Amino acid sequence: MHNDVQIAGLVKIDIRGGKLTYGQRIEIGEILAREGASVSEKYTATMKCLHPDWVQAFTPEWIAWFEEVVDGLRYWMERETTMLAYQPTAEEIAAGINNLGKKLGPMMTVMTLAEKFGKDPDEILQWEYGKVFGLLYADLEGFKYQRNYRKVIESRERQRRLSRK
Repeated sequence: MHNDVQIAGLVKIDIRGGKLTYGQRIEIGEILAREGASVSEKYTATMKCLHPDWVQAFTPEWIAWFEEVVDGLRYWMERETTMLAYQPTAEEIAAGINNLGKKLGPMMTVMTLAEKFGKDPDEILQWEYGKVFGLLYADLEGFKYQRNYRKVIESRERQRRLSRK
């Protein structure tokens, strides 16, 4: 016996718990950001993204769950903004990191994870978003540590060279 919450026979995905797929996270983010789309259009597209077999319904249960989905996505977006924030160096900016991010968008992350774990990019899109977020956070913090460590070592080397003169 499982404790999954259902509506009309479909299991509600725990958005705030990170149980949606990374592909769904990307798609729902794009749906909700669509300018000019009505709330009704966003609702329908979001429910179809989460449940392809969903039969369009505007019941109080489905509408309440849509609000949960939006709140859950907002929760993750806030965490992304704070926990995954990265300030590129002047050298990275000069090299075009901002343009690369604009051109590739979320596929940059998909390709990086696919390469790192030896997986097909389509498989990465099926991973739970909570897992992807955790991996991105760990990678970023590890990268920041390594960058700071190199700076400390370089500074000590510079001081040693100057003290020998």
